[in-house]
Amino acid sequence: MAFLKRSVLFVDDDPMDRKLIVSMLSQSGYVVTTVEDGFDALDMLHKYPFDLLVLDIMMKQMNGLELLKRIKAQPETKDIPVMMLSSRDEKKSSSEPWPWRAGLYDQTSAERASDSEN
Repeated sequence: MAFLKRSVLFVDDDPMDRKLIVSMLSQSGYVVTTVEDGFDALDMLHKYPFDLLVLDIMMKQMNGLELLKRIKAQPETKDIPVMMLSSRDEKKSSSEPWPWRAGLYDQTSAERASDSEN
């Protein structure tokens, strides 16, 4: 039985992080494409299909949260699963998880929050 390899777009401006993540994902059987910033990521998304996006949160030209907002605003890319990464150790400044503070969350997170209120 043959399995199709899943394609991943990894967006990070740190070359060492790109090398590490590409190595890990490739060893797990993924085909990984990397770009250095959000603008290049948007360009790649218009040219090629991806099964998963992995975005660094802290990037210089366009941060990962802004990129995520743009991806989710486009009908052709809004349904692609996204994983966010960061090496930043942010102290909790709010009782809400950071995606909620940014106005971003998935249905599973919203359901968990609703269940905990009941």
